[in-house]
Order: sequence, then C-alpha cells, then structure tokens
Amino acid sequence: MIKFSHYLLFVLTSVSVTSSWPAFADQNEGRSSNLEQRVQKIERIIDNKVLVDLIQRITSLEEEVNLLRGEIESQNHALEMMKKRQRDLYLDSDRRLRELENRAGSVSLGHDASSAEVNAPEQTVASAVTGESSVSVPTQVDRAQEKAAYNKAFNFLKEGRYAKAIESFGSFLVAYPSGDYSDNARYWLGESKYVSRLYPEAIADFERVVKDHPESPKVADAKLKIGYAYYELKRWDEAKSILSGLVSEYPDTPIARLAGKRLERIGKEGH
Repeated sequence: MIKFSHYLLFVLTSVSVTSSWPAFADQNEGRSSNLEQRVQKIERIIDNKVLVDLIQRITSLEEEVNLLRGEIESQNHALEMMKKRQRDLYLDSDRRLRELENRAGSVSLGHDASSAEVNAPEQTVASAVTGESSVSVPTQVDRAQEKAAYNKAFNFLKEGRYAKAIESFGSFLVAYPSGDYSDNARYWLGESKYVSRLYPEAIADFERVVKDHPESPKVADAKLKIGYAYYELKRWDEAKSILSGLVSEYPDTPIARLAGKRLERIGKEGH
C-alpha cells in the first residue's frame, strides 16, 4: 500500500511538470527574443554614435587642413612679395647710385666740353698738318643715347623680363664696350642670366666684371654671385673658395656676412 502511494505521487508530479514545460519554454524564448532585440538596438545606437563621431573628426581634420593650406599659401605669397621688394630695392639703389654719378660727371663734363671747344680749332689744324686723324670725343648726344640704352635694358630687368634684359644688355655692351655704364651693364647681364638659371654663362659675365673693371663697386657683388652660381651648380669646392675669400677680403661688410651665411648653409648640407 505504501509503495503504491509513492508511485502515485511520482506519476502526478511528472504529469504536472510535463504539462507546465511548454509554457516555461515559451516564456524563456520570449525573454531571449526580447533580449536580442534590446542588444541589437544598443548596437545600432553605439554604431551610429561611433559613425557620427568619426564623421565629426574627419570634418574637423579637413577644416584644419584647409586652414593650414591657407596659411601656407599666405606665407608663400608674402615670401614672394618680400623677394620682389628686395630685388626692387636693390635695383633702385643701383639706379640712384648711377644718378649721383651722372650728376657728378655732368659738372666735370661741362668743364671738359668747354675746354674741348676752345682746343678744337688747334686740333683740326694739327691734324691737317700732320695728316693724323683727330681724336673722337664723346658728345652730350652720345652720352644721352648711352644712358637711354642702359636704362632700357635695366627696365627690362626690373620688370622681370629677363630674356629681353639679356638681349638688351648684350646689345648695349656691343655698342658701348668702354662706356660709363659698361661695368654695371656687364654685372646686370650676369644677374639676368643668374636668375634665368644660366649659371655657367652668368659666371663668365661676373668674371668679366672682376677682370675688366677692377675698380668698379660691382666687383664684390660679382664675386659673391660667382660663389652663389657655383653653389647652384653643386661645385662645392669652387663655391667655398670664392665665399671664403670674400669673408677675408671684405670683413665686417654685408658682402662678407652674405658669404658667411652661404658657407654655413653649405656646411649644414654636409658639403
């Protein structure tokens, strides 16, 4: 009797558990589905936030790049303007120096011209007697034409028309090889070739300034540009020799300082 009651209790318990299992399973499945939906929703929120943050960072970086590009362009423009101003000041200084020289020369020229007029008849008579040709003395017209030709070539250089400047200075030196402006014309011819990257030809003209016009104020500048041209040609030994010579020959001058800076640059570049 006892065994039968135990068996009956076991059967009833089994039936109760079995009957409630589908509902329990359905409840768990619903909870799992709801949990999965919530996880997916959270993932979408996180993904959207990461994407938004990424887009914002990219936009911010693009703005920074644009700002930097604008600053670089502005600095490049300022640098070009500075170079142009320096070149204009340099050329203007040469023009003013020439004007001062011309004013001083005009005073002595007036005196020389008067003397020439007084002595002209005597020279003519002497030439007729001896049969020798008279010496040709430059007139005011000749000097005015020379100055006009020089200024024409010089203006081409100031305007940055270097090919025309090279042509005009070359023609000037053919017409006036020993004129009042021949040293400057030869120097600026070399300068026009230098800025045109015709370095070997520029060196030849600068060397002519040193050789043919040893007393010219352009000699030191010509030597400096020879050193610069050798630097551009990567002929380091010649460049260092010329520049070192300038430091010794013109101590405590702008020329020496410029030469020294270029020597420092050569050293920093490992040459």
